[in-house]
Amino acid sequence: MIKGIGLTQTFNNHTLFKEVNFAIKNGEKIGLIGRNGTGKSTLFKIIMGQHSPTSGKLLLDGERIGYLDQEFDFNEGMLVGEYIEDICKKNGDIWTVEKVLGQLGFLVDQYQEINTLSGGEKMRLKLAAILYENPTLLLMDEPTNHLDILGISWLKTFFKSFKGAILVISHDRDLLNSTVDQIWELDQASLLQFPGNYTDYLSHKSRWVERKELEFNRFIEHKKRLEVLLAKAQAGIIRSRSGSATEAAKKRIEREVSDREVKQYVKKEYAQLTIQGEVHSSKLVVRVSNLSKSFGEKVVLDDISLEIRGNEKLWLLGANGQGKTTLIKCILGLEAFDSGQIHLGENVNVGYFEQKQKPMNETEKLIDYYQKHTNYSYYQLPKILEKYMFTQDDLLKPVKILSPGQQARLKFSLFSERSERDQYQFLILDEPAQHLDIETKEVVERCLNEFKGAVLLISHDVYSVEHLNIDKILNLSNGNLSVS
Repeated sequence: MIKGIGLTQTFNNHTLFKEVNFAIKNGEKIGLIGRNGTGKSTLFKIIMGQHSPTSGKLLLDGERIGYLDQEFDFNEGMLVGEYIEDICKKNGDIWTVEKVLGQLGFLVDQYQEINTLSGGEKMRLKLAAILYENPTLLLMDEPTNHLDILGISWLKTFFKSFKGAILVISHDRDLLNSTVDQIWELDQASLLQFPGNYTDYLSHKSRWVERKELEFNRFIEHKKRLEVLLAKAQAGIIRSRSGSATEAAKKRIEREVSDREVKQYVKKEYAQLTIQGEVHSSKLVVRVSNLSKSFGEKVVLDDISLEIRGNEKLWLLGANGQGKTTLIKCILGLEAFDSGQIHLGENVNVGYFEQKQKPMNETEKLIDYYQKHTNYSYYQLPKILEKYMFTQDDLLKPVKILSPGQQARLKFSLFSERSERDQYQFLILDEPAQHLDIETKEVVERCLNEFKGAVLLISHDVYSVEHLNIDKILNLSNGNLSVS
C-alpha cells in the first residue's frame, strides 16, 4: 500500500494542493483528473520520489513503481533490437523481454527503427521495459494521447489484465468509464476522491457540490445570528451573568466562525465558445473527386471521392497511418496529390486546427500574439483572455512555452473571437481535444454542436464524438473511403 499523508505543494506562494491524504491498495485502478495546471504531474513526481513536497510525507511500504510518460523518448534511429538489448543489460535476457512483449501483443522485428512504429507499438515497447521491473504500481500520464481506436481498445484490455495498481492521469472519459474503480480529482487545491467510474463521478460530484453549498449557506446563517447577538450585546440589549456579554459574543464568533470558516465552493467557469459562421443547407462546401496519393510504393488515398454540403458534421475515422491527415491536408492545399480534383465551395472560409501545432515565434508574448490576430486593443486583452482561463502571468509568457493544452485553448479562442467578415463556414479539426482537460472538452463539444457551418473531424476520443451531432462517419482504410 502507498499512503500520502498531509501532502502540500507550494510554488512561489501559489498552493497547488494542500493537506492531501490518500491510499493506493494493490489492484486498484484509479483515474486522476483535474484542469491543466492543478498539480497532477507534480503529484506523480512526488509518488516517484523525483520531487519533495513542501510538507507532508509519502509511505511506500516497499512498493515498486513504474512510470509511463506522455512522450516516448527513444534515441533517434534506434532499432527495436537495440532497445531490447538495453533492457537486457539490467541482468536480464532477451527471452524474458520477448515474453513480456508477447504478452503485450507486440510482434518483435528487431531490425525495425523505433521511430517508424505506431503510437501503440511504441507504448508497448516502453511498457515492456517498465513491466520487466515487475512494478506493483503503474503510473500512466495521458496514455491515450498517441493511440488510435484500436490502440485504446488494447489499452483497456491491458488495464484489466494488470495485477498491480494503476493510477492514470487521463482526460479520456471513455477510458475512465471502462477501466477505473475510483476517480480522484484535484480541484481548488484539494484532492477529492469518489468511488466508481467517470459516469459515477459525475453523479457523486454533483451531490458533493450541493452539500458544499448547503454547508456554506448554514455557515452564513449561523454567522449572521452571532453577529446579531454581538450587536445586541454591544447595545446593552442582552447581558451576561458571567461578565461582559460583548466579550462573550466576540469569543463565540471567534470560536464558531473565525476558527471554523466554511468557504464557498465557486467553480471557475471557462467562457462559452461561440464560433460564428453559417452555411445554407444545399451549399457546396467541398467536393473531392477521384483523389489519389502515394508515398513511394505505399498508396494512402486510392481514387477517393467525397462531397460535403451545408452544415454537415463528419467524423473521419481510421487507424494511425491510414492517411487521415494527408486527406485533409490535400483538401487544404497543404499537400500535393497524384491525381484527382478538389473543389472548395465559393466563398467558403476554412478554419484548420492542426494536430501538431506549428512552432510559434520564439520570443513573441501571448498578449502581442493575440493582439496581432484579433481587433482588440491591449487595454481590452486581459479581460478577453481571462475568459479563456489565461492568467495575468500568462499574458507576458512567450507563446512558445505555453503547454499543449494552453495552445489548444488559444487556437479555439481565436476561432471564437474572429470578426464578422472573417467568419468560418467550414472547420477542419485534427485531434482538437487531444491535450484539453475534460471541462474544456465539454465547452468545445457544445460549441461544435451549435456551430452552423460544416465540420470535418478527426478524433480518437469516442466519448467526445458520441456527444457531437455527427451526420456521417467516414472510414479510411487501406486507401479506400467508406461512408456510413
